[in-house]
Amino acid sequence: MLTFTADPFTDTVFHVYTVAGETVKVSADDFQEDHGDEWTVDLSDDLDDGITEVDHIEYYAETEQTQYETIRLQEPFEIITYTDSDGDEYESADFERSEPHTDDNYITEEEWRDQQERHDELIEKYEDSQGGGGITIGDTSIPNELIGLGLAVAAAIGLLR
Repeated sequence: MLTFTADPFTDTVFHVYTVAGETVKVSADDFQEDHGDEWTVDLSDDLDDGITEVDHIEYYAETEQTQYETIRLQEPFEIITYTDSDGDEYESADFERSEPHTDDNYITEEEWRDQQERHDELIEKYEDSQGGGGITIGDTSIPNELIGLGLAVAAAIGLLR
């Protein structure tokens, strides 16, 4: 028999891990209210070792879809540890408040256009640099293909003489 001293969360599946190494899944609907202050469920049919202790309990939303819920905390709380999506556990975190966007701290359309033009120039320079090289004299670039063609013509003229 498993007893909760608070009403189990609705739409929740509880994974109960025992010290005997067994796991049972129960939902909030499986619990029966006893005297208004306890909720119980009989797990003996789902366990090989009917008399055991709970090692720990994990709980998850019954739905496979992501659900978002906003709650308002009424009392102070402390986060002891937290785990990120990669499974790494942390004991502390830093938070920096950022300034909300207003009409005064956005860039102007002219600043946006200038940034976009500079961005386009950099992309063009990068793409030009990937063209296989060449020679640059002042503002003039001569690609390798033209240099090779010029050498071939000079060699052909040399052979004809």
